[in-house]
Amino acid sequence: RKKDADSLMHFSFRRIWPHTAQERGVFWSLASDFANSFFGYLAMTTSPVVILFLSELGLNKTQIGSVSSLLPFSGLLALFVAPAVARWGLKRTFVTFWGIRKGVTLLLVFTPWVLSKWGVNGAFAYVVVIIAIFAACRAIGETAYNPWTLDFVPSAMRGQYSAAVQVISNVGNLSAVGVATFVMGRVAG
Repeated sequence: RKKDADSLMHFSFRRIWPHTAQERGVFWSLASDFANSFFGYLAMTTSPVVILFLSELGLNKTQIGSVSSLLPFSGLLALFVAPAVARWGLKRTFVTFWGIRKGVTLLLVFTPWVLSKWGVNGAFAYVVVIIAIFAACRAIGETAYNPWTLDFVPSAMRGQYSAAVQVISNVGNLSAVGVATFVMGRVAG
């Protein structure tokens, strides 16, 4: 029993993927995927939380649908930015644009103030600009991230890595739903 307890204390990805020289990169990538899934499910347009927020602002279904469509359509940017991303550097591009998108998302906090100053149409325009910038940064960051993973995920474990990412992302989504449910159950409006 002591040996089992000691082995749990010294968990390593090497037990799952024995010949991984890039263990740290894989670990941080999985941690990042969890955090990104959690963040995305709470703060992005496909999230029920954001859809309820936009509805509470007074946006109609057409406006909410328009805002929600910005994220998937922004993926088309990859066709145009890929050469520039490759020249500037995959890691640098990913870190820069992933960081910018987090900061831009924080601007959504000021939406109620914009609503009080300029009404529903002003709030709609404000949200569209923020989501459009976020979506562009996300598309550019993902254009860099996908090829960058080839640097730290060995070929022999890419399938296992993809499965682990899917599991981690689903756990992140479920965690976000749990937090959102807890908060919405305790806060009025």
